[in-house]
Order: sequence, then C-alpha cells, then structure tokens
Amino acid sequence: MRNRKLVTLALSTTALAGAVLAAPAASATEATFTLAGGTISITQPTATATLSGTALALAGTSMSGQLGSTTVNDERGALLGGFTVKMASTGFTRTSTAAAGTTPEGDTYQIPATAVTGYSGVVTPSGVIVPVGTTAATPAALSTTGGGTIVTVTGVTGSASIAYNPTVSVAVPGAAPAGTYTGTVTQTAS
Repeated sequence: MRNRKLVTLALSTTALAGAVLAAPAASATEATFTLAGGTISITQPTATATLSGTALALAGTSMSGQLGSTTVNDERGALLGGFTVKMASTGFTRTSTAAAGTTPEGDTYQIPATAVTGYSGVVTPSGVIVPVGTTAATPAALSTTGGGTIVTVTGVTGSASIAYNPTVSVAVPGAAPAGTYTGTVTQTAS
C-alpha cells in the first residue's frame, strides 16, 4: 500500500509540474493603417489694403503698408519637409478721375512691378517647423518671375502652420501724377 501511495504521489507531482511549466498559447495579428497626407493652403485677407507714405517729392517717395494676417497650413504629412511662400505684384496703375469730355479723359500712369518689394515680418510657427522670414532690411523683389520668396520653412514634421502679416512697399518716382493707384499682390505657398 505504501508503494502505491508513493507512485500516485510521484505521478501527481509530475502532472502538476507539467501544468505549471507549460507555456500559454499565443497568437499575434499585425495591424496596419494608411495615413493620407493632406494639402498645403494659404489664407490671406480679401479686403483691399491701403498703403501710405509721404507726399510726392521731386526725388519720389515710398508708399508701404501691411496686407493683413496671412496663414499657411501644411497638412501634407511630410517627415522633415518644407515649403516656401512667394509674393508677386503687378504694377500699380493710376486711372484719371477726370470727367468725361475733359482733358485728359481716361489717361493712365503705371508704376512698374519692378518698383515693388515686400517682406513677411515676424513669422509665428505652430507645430514642428523652422520658419525663416524676410525683414524690411531684406525685402524681396516682387516683380521676379513667380514672385520673390518672403518665407522659407524647413523641418516640417507631420502638419504645421505659420502666420505673418506681410508688408508691401512701392517706390514712387518723382514724375508720378497725384491720384489713386491700384495693383494686385498675390501670395503662393508650395
């Protein structure tokens, strides 16, 4: 009887050791997803900006002013990407306000786009981004093909944005007649 208890005890201990040492069953499933990148967009004021300066002098004058708050959102999802903001301008044209039938009726005068410069001023970043703007000391010529670069951004990771209030300056020659001048300033981000 004693042998029988010893064999039963040995078998029970072996079964218990096997149950404790057995590894649990496991199964893994890989999960993936695709994150689509978005776009880059620019939002700028639609209201007319008024430039100001001093009265015309023999040597000419300069008229300048801020265009209003501009925001660029980069949601393309890049890893250490970047973009540039360019600003271009048409010439500024004066159309006579003379009444019909008087002289000079409908005459025009244009200050060429080569007289227009601009800069970003302070650039406020949001997200992982390194912006470098232009200043009054380093304005961009806005008459160049495609416009002049006013902001360069590097290090964009994921999505990020910048905000700034650009300034435009027009060098007015001494020969320009008095009147209201109109031009178009366009900003692009790419």
